Amino acid sequence: AVNTPLADTLNIHEVAVGCQNAGDYAFFCDYVVNRIYNSEEFGKTRADRQRLLAEGGLNIVTTLDVQTNQMLMDTARKTVPPNDSSGMEFAAAAVKPGTGEVLGFGLNRYYDATDAAASDPTLSSQNYAVDLADGGGSGWTIGSSWKPINLIAWMEQGHSVMENLQTSTRYATTDFACDRYTGGADSWDVQNALGSGTQNPETPFDGLIRSHNTTQASMASIIKLCAIADTATELGYHDAATGEAIDKTNQFAPSMTIGAVNVSPLTMASIFAVYASNGVRCDPIAIKKMTNADGKELNVPSANCKQVVDKDIIQTLAYTLNQGTTRADGAGYAFKFNDGRKAFGKTGTSGD
Repeated sequence: AVNTPLADTLNIHEVAVGCQNAGDYAFFCDYVVNRIYNSEEFGKTRADRQRLLAEGGLNIVTTLDVQTNQMLMDTARKTVPPNDSSGMEFAAAAVKPGTGEVLGFGLNRYYDATDAAASDPTLSSQNYAVDLADGGGSGWTIGSSWKPINLIAWMEQGHSVMENLQTSTRYATTDFACDRYTGGADSWDVQNALGSGTQNPETPFDGLIRSHNTTQASMASIIKLCAIADTATELGYHDAATGEAIDKTNQFAPSMTIGAVNVSPLTMASIFAVYASNGVRCDPIAIKKMTNADGKELNVPSANCKQVVDKDIIQTLAYTLNQGTTRADGAGYAFKFNDGRKAFGKTGTSGD
């Protein structure tokens, strides 16, 4: 026995720690872990929460929908293969409207939290679909998918979507001034996509259907930036990197009205879920139930669902977004369903 090298007696097995062995559900698993670390329901300090997860003998029931998650993962890797020469990242999130339940994520990567990810671009443990605090990144510039927020704010200020607005390609930043935004001596130059200048006059209704930037600017100059910021916060918008409301960030400027902001796909899914649930906002939740080793049920974070937008305003928005996918001049006309099923949505681009 003394003469036998110790290494020759070992039968080594790789030990999968944390979410490493969860396959295409690993990114969701990682989100659940981070939500436990970040939620005071599970302990006063982060160290307390880490200890509970490691030693609590927990049985965790999540909101994961395996079919939705697999569909998203398959779509991500089909759209932009992990080894694509562009190196482009793909991130998507799905939320069940009216519940806050996160159903799954789609990323064009394979989850790997080991050192192998440092040298293999197809591997990653960073879930770009969520906020930085939950294992994600600093967010994505969302472009025109912000614009429904403008229309809700417009209606909440008592305006009709059928008002004819005068539009321009240049606005003084002081035109948008309010108690939290003063503007300056400069101006904001804005035009519609593809260098098409502006449409003048135009209604907010047509401006959203056609996704015209200059009409968003005209609306904002009338109701001011603070009103739009308040609506964004009401809907659940926050910065992906800091968690702050838009008016607390350096993105609080006229260009925010056309989506020059940083936000996670999960936050955007949650905001669009407000539109899909007649104005009910819910905080994203990933955990339905949790029990410890003794079978005691633990408190879990609540979705805090509440009505935040008037139903008539949401129905008007939904009709407008539907027209954006059915009218020939709609920005989302290419996504019209062939079988006549109703849909609503909003395009959003940034750069290329």
